[in-house]
Amino acid sequence: QNIPRALNPSNDSIIQRGPLIPGCLNCEAHIPAGLFWSFKINGSLLCGNITNSVITPDRDGFTFFGPSECSQDSGLIMTILLDTTTVLKKNRNNIVTNRATIEYYDNTTLTDVFISKRPAVTFTIDSYDHGTGVAKGTFFGTVTTRDSSKNIITEGRYEIQFK
Repeated sequence: QNIPRALNPSNDSIIQRGPLIPGCLNCEAHIPAGLFWSFKINGSLLCGNITNSVITPDRDGFTFFGPSECSQDSGLIMTILLDTTTVLKKNRNNIVTNRATIEYYDNTTLTDVFISKRPAVTFTIDSYDHGTGVAKGTFFGTVTTRDSSKNIITEGRYEIQFK
C-alpha cells in the first residue's frame, strides 16, 4: 500500500507486543455480511456489525460503531475527520486521512481495551456512493492498551452506511 509518509503511524515511541487479545472463532469463520468492521491486532482477528453511523451536517466527519462478534460486552467506535476538499457530498474514491481515532470498549469493566490518539490511525475510504450512502475502506494504526503498551492494528476493513 502506497501511503504518504506523513500518514504513517508515528514512530516516536517503541511499539510493544502487548497482551494478546484472543481471536474470535466467529470472525475466523466469516466476516459478518452487510455493514461490518474487522481488524487484526497481534495476529488475532476481531470483527462485528455496524449498528449506526452518524455524519456531521457539513459531511466532513463521521462516527461509526457496533458490537463485537467476539463478546457481547465489547465493541468498536471510530471517529473520522475529513478536510474541506474531501467532504462526502458526492461519489468519492481513495480518500486518506490520519485524523481518525479508534476505541475498542469493554462494558464489563467500563474501561477501554485499547484506544488511539490522533494521528496514530490511517483511515482510507476506498469508495463512497453518495446515492446509497455506503462507504467502504480500510484502516491501520497504533493503539494503546489498558496497561499502556503500544500495539498495531492491521488489516482493518469496514463497510458503513449513512442515512
